[in-house]
Amino acid sequence: MHRHSAKALSTAGDTACNEHDVLQSLSFGVFWLDQDYGIAGCNTVFALDCGFARADKIVGRSVYHLFSDSLSQRIVSECKLLKLDGEPRAIDVADLFKPKSKSVTTFSLTGLKNRDGRIAGYSFSYDPGQLLCENDRLNRENEQKYRTLFEHSDEGMWLIRDHYFTNANPSAARMLGYENVEALSDLHPSELSPEFQPDGQPSFEKAGKMMELAKANGRHRFEWDHKKKSGEVFPVDVTLTRVPVDGQDILLCTWRDMTEQKAARENLREARDAAESMTRLKSEFLSNMSHEIRTPMTGILGMLSLIPEGELSERNWDCLQKAHMSAQALLNIINDILDLSRLEAGRTSVEITDVDVPKTVQQVVDLLENKAHEKGLQLKADIAEKFPSSVKTDGRHLRQVLLNLAGNAIKFTNKGEVVIGAEIAKGADGQLFLKCHVKDTGIGIPAHKLDSVFNRFQQVDSSASRSHEGTGLGLSICRELVELHGGDINVESEPGKGSQFNMTLPVEIGRDCGVEIVQKTAKATEAYDDLSMDKEFNDIHVLIAEDNTVNQMVISRWLENLGVSHEVQGDGAQVLTRLTSPKSDDRAVDVILMDIQMPVIGGLEATQKIRSFNDAELASLPIIALTANAMAGQGDAYVAAGMNGYMSKPIDFDALEAEIKRVLSR
Repeated sequence: MHRHSAKALSTAGDTACNEHDVLQSLSFGVFWLDQDYGIAGCNTVFALDCGFARADKIVGRSVYHLFSDSLSQRIVSECKLLKLDGEPRAIDVADLFKPKSKSVTTFSLTGLKNRDGRIAGYSFSYDPGQLLCENDRLNRENEQKYRTLFEHSDEGMWLIRDHYFTNANPSAARMLGYENVEALSDLHPSELSPEFQPDGQPSFEKAGKMMELAKANGRHRFEWDHKKKSGEVFPVDVTLTRVPVDGQDILLCTWRDMTEQKAARENLREARDAAESMTRLKSEFLSNMSHEIRTPMTGILGMLSLIPEGELSERNWDCLQKAHMSAQALLNIINDILDLSRLEAGRTSVEITDVDVPKTVQQVVDLLENKAHEKGLQLKADIAEKFPSSVKTDGRHLRQVLLNLAGNAIKFTNKGEVVIGAEIAKGADGQLFLKCHVKDTGIGIPAHKLDSVFNRFQQVDSSASRSHEGTGLGLSICRELVELHGGDINVESEPGKGSQFNMTLPVEIGRDCGVEIVQKTAKATEAYDDLSMDKEFNDIHVLIAEDNTVNQMVISRWLENLGVSHEVQGDGAQVLTRLTSPKSDDRAVDVILMDIQMPVIGGLEATQKIRSFNDAELASLPIIALTANAMAGQGDAYVAAGMNGYMSKPIDFDALEAEIKRVLSR
């Protein structure tokens, strides 16, 4: 910063000092620099243009403080040239002042000489009116630019003052069907709209609300229905923006026709509805197909399982066993297809409960033990020595995946063993994982097939001469179920030595669960052996609600073999009549096995009516659903209707016996 005394000013030029008062009264801007390019003096006009109230506030400041760096360098350069040639010059400059830019003007530069005739300073003058004229020019240019944008915008635009249009652009007139914009002046927005908007509000009232919101918030966007001159109503997207004009706030309204977007949105909605409808139809079809297929399968498998071994010759017994295995294979295929369809339809639900994993593994071993022994294989459970008594996961899905993996292992193993293992591991973040594996000594999988074994309809050997049957869906279903739980499944294999499928699921320790020692080869205890019942199992009386005569016979024969008293009713209406108007010799019913799909009154409706009985004993009668509908989520509907449990057809009679004991023990 440069500071100069009055004595220094006088050496810069006697004229500048003697005519100080005159300079302050001039209408044009004047300032002068010393030889070091600091402000040696100026008049009030220059001070005001620089943003200072008085000239003395500027004296001593560097040009670099007042002007931009580029302009300051140019001023210094011109001063040096003037000092060399002594010629006055004009400097056209842009963005003149650093504190507040005022655009383009011209500096007149002359040298200030001392008594010796040498240049001791530099004088600058300029016309401030030129600045104002330039600002006016820029304002006019900006106004013309915005006018061009307004006139040529594809969007409809108009200005609103005091709730009425004051100006509109050609696009607004064109979209509304008018030949010129003058026809839109001095109109209220409701005059170019239907009487009511889609939400039911009168257009006049809603327009007022929208404009007030825009004034209050500065900006407001909403959807609106306009009406063309022809009377056609069309949707628009409107934005109101508050802008100051001549000291008063007005609203700039921009809007665009939403007819095509609305049509596209409607088409998308219709396509979505159609897809959802197709999904519902598919689910209903699957539900009906499940019922129609599983009902006769119940009869086939049920009847085959009820034929005593001693009543047939060895040859006929062998034929019977093969028929039973073929029916079971057919059921497995049906189950795979239904499982896949459920996954595709998003109808597979996850039910997290406390699961006894060692027991689940042992149940899988028990279910597949006969199949393994038929091939001369050992089937073993390998449970970690210390294992929580329960973990939180979906027990149904865990059992299904293990059954599928172990069943595959047995199918592709001709000698040796199949081992189902389980352990609990902890991740780096403390998350617990259930890690299960199924290891076999079978034929193995070639390396180039490992990446595709979990794909749908993919088989290791898909040739017509393959020796192992199957749909190629089982492993795909396993992967999708595992991933549904946020888990992972993979395979390691070597041809001729065997395969190991590994499954990892995130879990939590079950409620009130300690860690107990589980012997690796211990048999799981039966689920309901220790339940306390009011009477012996073979002393109970069971009411069978079933319309299919074959299934009636199958369930009746099974109960006869157990020595359990029972009766059959063909539909829900007969059940209600039997319960509300029993005959004198009718036994009291202890439990109802209720088919879901029956004529007259179905199982769900009949259950709801029973639960509404005034007789508390009848209203609390245990009811187990027997359903051929294997769709996921149906179990929740049965429980919500008041049923105590449910069994899918074809019926696993051992599981049904356990379920009857469970509901009777409550």
